[in-house]
Amino acid sequence: MKNLYLSFFILIIYPLVFSGSVSAKIPVWNDDTAFITPENQIRTGIFNPLKFRTIKRYEISLHPLLFFGYPNLRFKKRWYRNHIFNFAHSTSISYPTLLLKTFSREGSGGLLPANSKIPHIYQATHNLIFSFRFPHQLYLSFLMEISRSHSLDEKNFPQIELPLIYPRSWHYHEAFTIRNGIDFQGKLYKDFFFLLDFDIYYVPGNADKIHFEHKLAFSWTVNSKFNILAGYKLSVGSYPFGNRLYFFPLIDFQWIIDF
Repeated sequence: MKNLYLSFFILIIYPLVFSGSVSAKIPVWNDDTAFITPENQIRTGIFNPLKFRTIKRYEISLHPLLFFGYPNLRFKKRWYRNHIFNFAHSTSISYPTLLLKTFSREGSGGLLPANSKIPHIYQATHNLIFSFRFPHQLYLSFLMEISRSHSLDEKNFPQIELPLIYPRSWHYHEAFTIRNGIDFQGKLYKDFFFLLDFDIYYVPGNADKIHFEHKLAFSWTVNSKFNILAGYKLSVGSYPFGNRLYFFPLIDFQWIIDF
């Protein structure tokens, strides 16, 4: 039963918190680009954040399905744009304490010991994103990210040694986590598009905390308001119990709401 719940956590909770995708429209859906949502649009999906543009170069996004258990908010600002190059910065803030406490239990659903001491934790993630536009609707993006957390009291809980979750929670116990990424995406044929990305997570100075991730996804634009995405994600890295490689299928349904 516990293994079944862990699978649910990885396949359902993980995409809600850390998802990224691709779309047929410009700017693309993927969060790891310097493009922002067009004016007068809301973009969202089952596992994708709800995103909308405020004034000019600003975008706000959040995960509504998790918001009350995992309060989160992301601000993205586009600093520069021309017909080839885009540059943006984003800051995400979140409060993971409620979610961590929910999974601190014995038996079914327990990802942390029941006696874990989880204080108020505030998390911030900063990104610098550089995107390049090429002919034939092809896009190349580079990302530099740093994640940090701050707690108001002493922390006493182990790390969650699950694929995908493990590297994204290192900064609960370390000073910070770094992520560097590269994304390549574009049009394949008519209404079909692709996304290929590679990421490395690491804690500087700690050779045991380096993880590599790779994603390949394809999307079909059913119409101007609806998109279907499917693909896979690979995760490779070192855990306290040894080196591991994991494979995960990806699927999402995404849509646009005009206002």
